[in-house]
Amino acid sequence: MNREIISYGQHFMKNEELLDELVSIADLSNEDFVMEVGAGDGRLTKKLAEKCGAVLSFEIDKTRREQLVGLGLANVNFVFQNVLDYSGDLPKKVVANLPYQITEPFVERLAKEDFSSAYLVVGKRFGLSATNLLPTKLSIMCHCFFRGTYVKDVAPENFDPAPKVYSSLIKLEKVEEKELMGDVKLFVFRYLFSRRDKKLKNALKEAIIHYYDLKGRFCSQNESRAIIEKYFSEIDLDCCLHSAKK
Repeated sequence: MNREIISYGQHFMKNEELLDELVSIADLSNEDFVMEVGAGDGRLTKKLAEKCGAVLSFEIDKTRREQLVGLGLANVNFVFQNVLDYSGDLPKKVVANLPYQITEPFVERLAKEDFSSAYLVVGKRFGLSATNLLPTKLSIMCHCFFRGTYVKDVAPENFDPAPKVYSSLIKLEKVEEKELMGDVKLFVFRYLFSRRDKKLKNALKEAIIHYYDLKGRFCSQNESRAIIEKYFSEIDLDCCLHSAKK
């Protein structure tokens, strides 16, 4: 068992049929520019290179540089750093067997990016949160920004090293703000997730005014305050969102 792999939270998928299925549901063409996170030994990378016009592949383990570059994949740009630290533009489509420990922060970053869809193998707990609206911060955040589709569970024996839990194959599609207009709570929550540097009462007020503005109706400061007092009076509105984000 490779202890270094485990330290990065990586479990490489070794089942070729599952790798083919992951690539297949992404419906790739030579016009696609795709991002992969966690290249590992390059098994998925090679399949993506065969289908895509270009691949941006991240691998945090620099000891794999020689192995991956040695694959000779002309349309793949390997970046040997943590994807969370990458400051450049990202592709609009993602296909990845994500390392467990970066799943949540990576998906939170996707919420801020101009992307269209992601086809991911993730831990089952995250898969359930992303595809079912549960009373948790993680699930609500996912449903504020994505439309999640469950594809299938993936048993531990399909990976090397085998994880202790089941994984899930899911699809995430970016949801535009206006698509949430029919669900006021999700609309407001999305606004709050995007304004973590503000006090809660100020972000709520802005969210309500913005909501009515998109509906073509003016909402005054006094009206927004009245709505907050009516529906959110039991909450500490003076707290900052970044201090309560976990």
